[in-house]
Amino acid sequence: MVDLDIYNEESGKTYKISINKKATFSDIISALLEKDINIADESILLTKGKKIEVDKTYDFSDNQKITLRNRKSLESCGINFNDITKQTIQKLKVRKKAKGYEWLTVSPGINLFGICENKNCKAGNKEVIQIINDCEYDLVKKRGLMECPMCKNKCLANTVGFYKCYYNIYGKKYDEENNKGETFGKLIPNFNSIDIINDNYVLIDEQKYKIQKTDGENFFKYEETNGNATFIELIFQVNKF
Repeated sequence: MVDLDIYNEESGKTYKISINKKATFSDIISALLEKDINIADESILLTKGKKIEVDKTYDFSDNQKITLRNRKSLESCGINFNDITKQTIQKLKVRKKAKGYEWLTVSPGINLFGICENKNCKAGNKEVIQIINDCEYDLVKKRGLMECPMCKNKCLANTVGFYKCYYNIYGKKYDEENNKGETFGKLIPNFNSIDIINDNYVLIDEQKYKIQKTDGENFFKYEETNGNATFIELIFQVNKF
């Protein structure tokens, strides 16, 4: 047996529990409940800044410090989406619309990718693309959902792509270790109506805003090889060619 020091972020109190040296997330939660400590459904445990996974067994040491955190306030307000902050872009050749694959049609601007889960849809269980006609799109406000272009059913957006446009991505990614949102990028005022004369940035009221540009021929798709992240804010802006 080992003793663990459990620090409750919400109350500021520290509790000591005894568990087997090899234990799981559930073992720690059960030991805390035996002490009549209130545990929220959304609670997570962290040690040395890393999350204790629910489905793994850990080798704990005596007096090891564990943090108990209620993640509802921030993380549950966000969406799970491809971690586009890692900037892995796949350049794809755009083909003319092929009969029988209408669900993979792209258009200048923002294009969202997801899997249609409607088994009765022509594109059921296939990757589909929703063309976003808006020049600014807040995916968190949409709860991470997109629409299948064939059956119009809602499905989760997995990643995003851009075509024939300048584009900008702004957001806040949830930092689990510090329980806060880390901002990346800047929101650009009236981005879709700016006359862009530089491929790398725009200048507004003497302030520079970094921008990105597709090459005019290829479709820029953010690959899904980097894993997902939780985004508290995620806004796409485009200025089409």
